Amino acid sequence: MMVDAEGALPWYGLGGSFAGQRLRGGKGWDICSILHRSAGTDGELTVGVVRRATGRRGKDGPRVPIEPELAAETVATVVVMSPLREVHDGVDVNALVDELNALARKVARDERAWKTREMIIDGKVVVAREWEYAGIWTLYHLTEDLILYVMGPAALRPDAVELIRLDPDEVARMDTPYLSDLE
Repeated sequence: MMVDAEGALPWYGLGGSFAGQRLRGGKGWDICSILHRSAGTDGELTVGVVRRATGRRGKDGPRVPIEPELAAETVATVVVMSPLREVHDGVDVNALVDELNALARKVARDERAWKTREMIIDGKVVVAREWEYAGIWTLYHLTEDLILYVMGPAALRPDAVELIRLDPDEVARMDTPYLSDLE
């Protein structure tokens, strides 16, 4: 699964038996996310694609992929920061950031924290890494140039994870004024 290092990221979403809404969560040069709201459940899973090849060895040299350890740290950071999306009365969230970043670095390097699990991407079975923290679950796989991940409440963890490439018109726009204005 090669992606042009300078080109647009592919859209990926849950496949298989997924039934529900797919909503654009965010799109940029180096990240793309789609929120999945399953029919009949509360909560949502996020499928994200992050550009892995972001570094350059020389001013005009080709982009090179970040190391697997840094990719794991990127995913772990998203997981540990997720619970902070909720409002916490009386808690200084900024004071927690350094502590949470340190936790993400520690977990990313601890092979015992991650479980190995199969994931299907575009019909191909691949080996992925899985982790849970504070009720948030994630599963990710590295390609040569991408990090593909699924994240959400552990209660919504699917038995099997299948990601399929989507056309942008298969993903609904969010109906909030802020996100609609960005698109």
